[in-house]
Formats: sequence, structure tokens, C-alpha cells
Amino acid sequence: MQYTITLTAGEPQRQEFSGQTFVLLDTGASPTIDMALEVLGFAVENFNGVRRGLKIQSPGAEQFTGATFTSAVNTTIQVVVSAANISIGYQDGANVNATIVGPLPLTVSNDRGSLANPVYVNSVTYSDAPAATLQDNAAVAVGGAGAALLAAKSNRKNIRFTNIGTDSVAIGFTGITWANRCIVLDSGDTWVEDRAANMAWAAVTDTGKSASVTTQEVMV
Repeated sequence: MQYTITLTAGEPQRQEFSGQTFVLLDTGASPTIDMALEVLGFAVENFNGVRRGLKIQSPGAEQFTGATFTSAVNTTIQVVVSAANISIGYQDGANVNATIVGPLPLTVSNDRGSLANPVYVNSVTYSDAPAATLQDNAAVAVGGAGAALLAAKSNRKNIRFTNIGTDSVAIGFTGITWANRCIVLDSGDTWVEDRAANMAWAAVTDTGKSASVTTQEVMV
């Protein structure tokens, strides 16, 4: 079922639903939102700074029963919750430059939906140029107060994060706390990020713990 939810800036809005697959179709006027996903009325996952296209599927028989959404600005979002394993195939900021070689005539279809359809495509571009620069950065010491790992960089295509410390560390967007951790690296773990590599990244540990994170940047 599809839900349209109006959010007021800074005010959490709870929506009840039931299903095993959750898809965030659109975030409206806000580029990102925060979300707490519920099972049996209790929050089981917290997500900060998520963008449209996020898909989450329950790993077991339990169904999602609701979520609380928060936006920094007034916006209207759209979500789909279903018992089926559904997917929405779109990607922000992709560019496609295609050279088509084949027998003539070529059959071309431009059936792309309508403006009211959430999967409407206004224009599609895609770029998969090879890397131009690879940069290995010095380790960053991380504690319970958090630390910045990388500033935003528009031409960064990929990041590899490795925890070379002894304690677990959480990585995410600027302002991440241990309480809202999502990506957690134990000692020796590596995370490869290619969906949000251009954004600023930070890290934090639990209170009284410490870690050391190295990063490797791939630029185009």
C-alpha cells in the first residue's frame, strides 16, 4: 500500500502500516529525512539522512508495523509497504551516455510513465568513467565524542573505511552518535561505500571506547 505523509519541519510524524517490504518512494522538498522503523510498535532500526529509493525487507516472519519520520523542512513524503518483495528502479544523479551499434533500423521506446507516477523519468544519464585518483588517508582517532573522517567531495566515486583500532566504531553522516549507529565496524572490518561517497562522513564509538579509522578515496 502507498502512503503520502506530510511532515512539519523538526516534528516527528508516526505512520502505522503493515508489511514485510518498505520502500521510500519520495522525500519531497527535503533531500533527506530521518526515520525510525517499527516492529510490533517498537522501534527496531533508526536511519538518519536517508534518501528516496531506500528499500528495507524484514529478514523473518515479523512485519513492519509503522515508522516515525522527521524532516528538517516542511515536506510531503511517499512510502510503499507491501507483503511482496517489491523494488523501485531509479537512482539520483545518474547520467547515461550510450553509443548504440547494431543493424538498422533500431526500435526505440520512450514509454516512461507520467509526471504523477513516482517512477517517472524526466531524463536519465549515467557515467562510469574509470578512476582518476586513488588517495590513502592517515588514520583518524575516534572516541565517544565523535570525529570527522572526510569532507564532502563531488568527484569522489568510492570510499573504503577500515577500523584498525581495537574497539567497534560506527560511521555515518556528520553528527552521528553511538545511539543512532547503523554501520558498525568491528576491529579489522572494512566498509565500501559507493552510493553516498560524495557526502561528508564522520565516526563515533561508544562512551569510553576508542578506535582508529583509515579511509581510501577513489576519485573520477
